[in-house]
Amino acid sequence: MKLINTILFLVFCLFANAQNLVSKDGDKHIRIKNSSYELVVNKNPIGIELLKGNLVISSLSGSNGFSYSNENGANHLVAINDWQKQGKTLFLKAESDQTEMLSEIVIVMKNDKVEVSWTLPEMENVESMKLAFDLIDGNHWYGGHVNGGHNWPLETAQVSFEPFLAHSNQGTPFWLTSAGVGYFMPCYHPMGFTINNEDNGRFEVSVKETRKVSMELLIEENAPKVYRSFAKEIGLPKVVPPKGFFDKPTFNTWIEYMKDLDQQKIMDYAHDIRENDFPCDVLMIDAGWSPIHGEYEFIEERFPDPKAMIDELHEMGFKVMLWISPYVREGSKDFEFLVSNDYLIRDETGTKPGHIKWWGGNDYELDMSNPEAFDWFLEKLRKLQQKYGVDGFKQDGGDAKYIPENYQTFADVSSNGSTDYWAKLGDYFEYNEYRVSWMAQSSGLVQRLRDKHNNWTRESGLGSLIPDGLTNSLIGYPYFCPDMIGGGDAKDFRDPNYKGMGTELFIRWTEASALMPMMQFSYSPWHLEKKTVGICRKYAKLHEDLGDYIYEFALQAATTGDPIARPLFYDNPEDEEAYLISDEFILGDRILVAPVLEEGAIDRNIYLPKGLWKDYWSDKTYQGGRTLEDYPAPIDVLPLFIKLN
Repeated sequence: MKLINTILFLVFCLFANAQNLVSKDGDKHIRIKNSSYELVVNKNPIGIELLKGNLVISSLSGSNGFSYSNENGANHLVAINDWQKQGKTLFLKAESDQTEMLSEIVIVMKNDKVEVSWTLPEMENVESMKLAFDLIDGNHWYGGHVNGGHNWPLETAQVSFEPFLAHSNQGTPFWLTSAGVGYFMPCYHPMGFTINNEDNGRFEVSVKETRKVSMELLIEENAPKVYRSFAKEIGLPKVVPPKGFFDKPTFNTWIEYMKDLDQQKIMDYAHDIRENDFPCDVLMIDAGWSPIHGEYEFIEERFPDPKAMIDELHEMGFKVMLWISPYVREGSKDFEFLVSNDYLIRDETGTKPGHIKWWGGNDYELDMSNPEAFDWFLEKLRKLQQKYGVDGFKQDGGDAKYIPENYQTFADVSSNGSTDYWAKLGDYFEYNEYRVSWMAQSSGLVQRLRDKHNNWTRESGLGSLIPDGLTNSLIGYPYFCPDMIGGGDAKDFRDPNYKGMGTELFIRWTEASALMPMMQFSYSPWHLEKKTVGICRKYAKLHEDLGDYIYEFALQAATTGDPIARPLFYDNPEDEEAYLISDEFILGDRILVAPVLEEGAIDRNIYLPKGLWKDYWSDKTYQGGRTLEDYPAPIDVLPLFIKLN
């Protein structure tokens, strides 16, 4: 027994040392190993590397790795002049090239992540503090902001988000790489990030007006495992949206009527949906139902009996949502009340409400960080539910970009923080839809892609649907809805040069949306020729047929974090080719979707990951790990493949 105990003790000591092994490589490096990775700190010039075996998986860029800007210009940390280790924590003191004041860097090593915190202890807030990482050859980058999704992977372009704000679409300060490293900076401060800016070969992320920055480097075997780790850290969805969002297309009045709404038009729209045999549970009444921003009643002249209208819509099987925003126009009924109670975001003086210039006009914004203002607005919405039977709300606006940095709020939150306070409202309504959020993943909200242009382009038209949607999936928003089929940017449809909805574009857009987590129409398919209506109905019903399957993965996302629509590499992390594919996706874990996204095309190349795949339409099987070239895809065919076994 003594011999066994001795052996066990020796094994324990060896294991403990392996978990916490520190070695000095002369005066140049500090090396710390654990069972998952090795941390190497270069002392002069300063630098930090993470290794798996002999492979560098992350590298702070030497003298560019740590820099800050103040009134004297740019300062770079250049060397470590003192260090000590306590347990799993490494304390560093570093000198810069422009001042004698030292920086403090604290590195905490855990089994599956490294926490890096950098402080300027002797300074007030500086203009910005920046961390810069090398774009290591062979590593692919994803995440950050949905608006940059069309740059897939990110390192293939010059990407710049200065400032990096919750604007236009979902954004989150999280990035992941194919090397199995995630970069998470849980921060609401004004930020910026660039990737390969001016071909500099770096990922740079900065925080404004601060004296401290912190980042978590999540380290896993591969990118999907990093994503799961991030999803659990930021918070899995607390609720799953109602099944009707997933198993049937939604319809929205925006492009169909713009703001020219009335009760009869909405009823005509609803009857047309049913008479043309399109499945639909959720009907959204977009902007135009209320008289002015900040008033929450139907326009009496246009809606003589809104309760009867909503009652009839309910009898027809629809759930009804209304468009709302946080903006209030001067002259609206409650404007003076809101001003006197300090319920609006204040300007830089802090003494009066600040003007907000947004796409809908020049207004003011409710300060949702003020609990009383929040409750006031919540009560307004609940009255709409009680009085008319409204089921929920499409919450538009709330973009951080529209709030000047020096504006003031009740809770002293940043503009990104204001965006997420706006998102908190969705926690109170089962039926909700958002377009912009920062770190609201745990709320389980419906997140819509921004208004797309009525064209084929990869930047903001049909070609952007897949990479933007997949970026949403990889920053923790599994419940995303692509934009309205045919595009939702009203400017396109108001343009004097607009020549009408293109049939081919509308069909291909319908096909591309059909197997995404959600599907949304606005422009009515029945405005087009009979054949087009039939094709669109076919794919609306395919979405309905797969509703149980889609909802299964919606439920799974709330327990595992796994997205519903996944990039090809998600279930094939060892497949290098899969990391480059941005015009295909996998629905759940076995349906590969490869829409036609180019005008005039009747075939396309399709990459199949490893495994055995069956064409959904022909039942023909194909061995994966290769590209099917010029695969037939006539106008009525959405290429689909089912993974066997």
